[in-house]
Amino acid sequence: MAFTNQFFTADTHFGHQLMLKDRPFATTDEMDRHLIDAWNSVVRDGDIVWHLGDFSYHHEARTKAIFNQLKGRIRLILGNHDLDNHGDVRRSIAALAWDIEPTHYAETKQDGERVILNHYAQRVRPRVVAPVRPQPRSPACIWSEPRLWRRLC
Repeated sequence: MAFTNQFFTADTHFGHQLMLKDRPFATTDEMDRHLIDAWNSVVRDGDIVWHLGDFSYHHEARTKAIFNQLKGRIRLILGNHDLDNHGDVRRSIAALAWDIEPTHYAETKQDGERVILNHYAQRVRPRVVAPVRPQPRSPACIWSEPRLWRRLC
């Protein structure tokens, strides 16, 4: 039986021009090529890759071309740049062959430990998960800083 690795990554922002401001690349094509090569140097075809949001900023055809070059069974936890202005999954993201349907939240196990997956940073306490920053569409937005805990939405 083959061993399946589980990897976690986020914020690749394939094709996102603004990322060049903080990344050492001259063009988005150069950035994309580097990210694809780095990904594929580590991930094998059967491995599970949890992508914790902000996958691609390209149009549909280019996003699909990049996705098809990546190894692994890719699972997307939706980030703010994976959504359109109405809060729906962008067409270029929804059209991809994800291992499971993209979602805002998931849980998995890593080395016997429960891992909570979300694009946004979280503080975890026994049986309690509170988002660090409120999401306007969330029914109960709570700051995670104890002195600021209050309902915002």
